Amino acid sequence: MNRSLIVFVLLFAGCASAPDVSEGTREVVLKYLNADVGTTGPFSKRNPKDLEVLSDSDRAKASALLDRGAVGFVIYAGSRSANAGAETRIVLVQNAKVVGDFHAVTK
Repeated sequence: MNRSLIVFVLLFAGCASAPDVSEGTREVVLKYLNADVGTTGPFSKRNPKDLEVLSDSDRAKASALLDRGAVGFVIYAGSRSANAGAETRIVLVQNAKVVGDFHAVTK
């Protein structure tokens, strides 16, 4: 009984001290943009719907980066923009570095 309690405590402590990967990656994006913007994500290749705002060539490049393990964030215009809330770009991050920055196609 004591052994299982020790294992449980160790597992719980490890989970509690592990950094939130999503928020850490989001911080990389926000520092890169240096702006007050809204984001959604991270997303991966499993949800290619997020790439629909890109041109065909940018979509292919972004998809290749996602295949290699990057994660993406949809960036929305800041509150000062005339088109607040519109999707403006997709930023891809891998290994705590921005590896792709694609602007949405305006329609």
